[in-house]
Amino acid sequence: MRYVGGLLGIDHSSGYVFLRNQVSLRSGDTVRSMREFEKEALQCGVKFKKFHADNFPFDSEEFKAHVQDRPQTFSGVGAHHQNAAIERCVKTISYLCRSMMMHQLLHWPSAFDLALWPFAMEQAVFLWNHMPNERNRLAPVELFTSTKLHSYDALSRARVWGAPTYVLSPKLQDSHKLPKFQPRSRQGIYLGFSPRHSTTVGRILNPQTGHISPQYHIVVGEHFSTVMSSPLIMNSLMAPPGTSLSRQVLRRF
Repeated sequence: MRYVGGLLGIDHSSGYVFLRNQVSLRSGDTVRSMREFEKEALQCGVKFKKFHADNFPFDSEEFKAHVQDRPQTFSGVGAHHQNAAIERCVKTISYLCRSMMMHQLLHWPSAFDLALWPFAMEQAVFLWNHMPNERNRLAPVELFTSTKLHSYDALSRARVWGAPTYVLSPKLQDSHKLPKFQPRSRQGIYLGFSPRHSTTVGRILNPQTGHISPQYHIVVGEHFSTVMSSPLIMNSLMAPPGTSLSRQVLRRF
């Protein structure tokens, strides 16, 4: 099963964003995602007092039963300005996600897969939550948890999403030896941080098997210098603006 959407919520006080990808947009899946958001908030000492959301599926009886006696308001149909905080958040994170995927498409089109958008969204949300605000120099995650980060090393460990990654052979990881002419690593695709591991661990997609695993012993080719773009992409980059090749590349995405 593939993800078709998800729940994107924002704590209006801190600007902290919560994302949970879903295989359906039914009320039951949305309520389960909301429970995870509230559980994470309670662990940080945060309790939501009021909700403001779009109509569907948040106006369903199942979601209203979950909210119980807490106030809940809705935006009018098409009135996105009435929920400006989350709408602006969705726009910014979507732009980050699309930029990362377009960057991979231009540099490594043979590895591009639109179905990987959930991983790009999660990486964009991570960057949003950990980047300090220009006004108070604090990241949303610091305001949400009421805890000052010792450093912003997590941002310095971030790598280019979708870049070719080389994972050290498991035998070498375990301090064993390999024959001289046997490959020391395998190629994978970097899909961002693993949410259940340290920021020194990345999620790596094996293009041969389709398996995604958390890996520590990796080297990320952030300049895409170890892979080749297709002739179509290379010609489109050298072609004058407005040519048919340029339009064809834009239509592919």
